[in-house]
Amino acid sequence: MNISGSQLADRLSTIHHDDPAAIRTELAETLLEYFDTNLALHLQCAKDSEGKYHFTAPVAVGDKLVDGVLPFCEGPALDCPWLPHRIDSEVIDNFICVHRYYPDGYLQNLEVIQKMMNPLDITGELRCVFYDGPTLLGYLCMMRQGDDAKFRDGERKIARAATAEIKSLLSMANSLESARLDSELFAMLTPAGGIEYASDAFGEWADKTRSSYLRRRARDADQGIDRLGIEIHGGAEVRMTRLDGDDGVRYLVAIDELERAKIRPVHRLTDRQYEIAKYAAAGATSREIGKTLDISHHTVKVHLRNIYERLGIGSRTELVTALEGV
Repeated sequence: MNISGSQLADRLSTIHHDDPAAIRTELAETLLEYFDTNLALHLQCAKDSEGKYHFTAPVAVGDKLVDGVLPFCEGPALDCPWLPHRIDSEVIDNFICVHRYYPDGYLQNLEVIQKMMNPLDITGELRCVFYDGPTLLGYLCMMRQGDDAKFRDGERKIARAATAEIKSLLSMANSLESARLDSELFAMLTPAGGIEYASDAFGEWADKTRSSYLRRRARDADQGIDRLGIEIHGGAEVRMTRLDGDDGVRYLVAIDELERAKIRPVHRLTDRQYEIAKYAAAGATSREIGKTLDISHHTVKVHLRNIYERLGIGSRTELVTALEGV
């Protein structure tokens, strides 16, 4: 597929979900499609009390995965330039070919090579680590199988051109996952709306009327009626996020009580900005918006940047939320 960095960026900017797993999965699937790869992964890394780095792949897309490969663990001898203990500015926010950082033969003894790459006949790998300041947003890795599967310099340039959109998506996914930590009012609901777990403060907040409202929202969401995201109820912003786990679907509810009336930031937009914002929230690319409004896609991008600044947001996912109910 002949593509440019701007085309990939425009496609990624249309991704918007209220579920962090869905964001990462569509991101990985998009990269797999655009770069004609066999396998795309989103990796997470954590260090245990013994100093070993554990890698898990909460998102893995491709049709030739080997059962039981993930998660896997590496010992502290793995001195990658993209691990949290050694942040290398050369690789941060850049897609790289990792083999160039090691002497010949070094990688063959690593567990990840033996357990995943060798069984899958991986011969081409393009990996990137994304940080937001000191905060690790996550790793993305694309792999190819078979002979002559190396990634070309032009492909790395295309991937780098979409860095801002990828970081925005990963940041949004992380924000959704941490929603419960940002509020003392949170609960985990079953698809039927039953409260499986809740904070003490939530128990005080959720009277009969509010509990009935949450049950309806959970049931509607489980039946495919789109009620995820933020709604205002009972003097509070109520955010509901779908979580898919090994034991089935759950719905995380985080509540922020409103202490005073709020003027919606969207009313700070000019008529032109609001028009562009509506097209963008509906999923139109910058080029499509420009063609519809008879302006250049570069002008559209300038408007979108100003719109994000005025609304205090950083992605099209947040733009959709900002325009809800307007």
